[in-house]
Amino acid sequence: MDATVDIIISTSPRATFAVRQLTKSIPIIETFVGPLHVNLAHPDRNVTGVSSMPRELSGKRLEVLNEIIPGIPRVAVLANGVSAAQETMIEEVDAVARSLSVQIQILNVKKAEEIKNAFTAMARGRVGALIVSTQAMLVQNRTTIIELAAKNRVPAMYPDSRFTDVGGLMSYGPNSVERYYRAAYFVDKVLEGSKPSDLPIERPTKFELVINEKTANELHLNIPPDVLMWAVRVIK
Repeated sequence: MDATVDIIISTSPRATFAVRQLTKSIPIIETFVGPLHVNLAHPDRNVTGVSSMPRELSGKRLEVLNEIIPGIPRVAVLANGVSAAQETMIEEVDAVARSLSVQIQILNVKKAEEIKNAFTAMARGRVGALIVSTQAMLVQNRTTIIELAAKNRVPAMYPDSRFTDVGGLMSYGPNSVERYYRAAYFVDKVLEGSKPSDLPIERPTKFELVINEKTANELHLNIPPDVLMWAVRVIK
């Protein structure tokens, strides 16, 4: 690692894990803190940033789907490989699914080429809707996922508005832009002399439900008025 680097900004838990193998001294500011840190108030060594709260939000996404499609029998969860973050997310989805009498089908894709096969598996499993997890590879391939969801007529819930802005049906999660603004706060504190371990990891404070009404109409979905009122933004 170049000793002239003062601060590293990471945008995913996987990237942070890789960088931590290279340095234990250069401050790392993460915009998407995953399960690397057990204690949010006292981060580990040289890493701090903003928590993504994947566990708490995954169950809420299923609840919103159930409001839009009442009595939905089976929902697929698209994820990128096996990780601690995914395990906690699945636990939360399972708990909510049991309370709603919904069956869950977990589909892991390790690379972009496997995404199409995942939709084939959804068709075989006769899923009624899809939840896409918050992982970098899935975000990078969001256009492919959205196109396949439309082609297969699968209503999908996405982790943030980067999906709905390009045609995804709906998203619920932290404001992704705000996370980068908060990263600037951490950079400023470190440059002023603070240690990352002295800067508590922040939990997001703003969450937004975004609905793409055009996509809903194409799927012949009637979004309940109370859900539309709850949405921060409705894309016409």
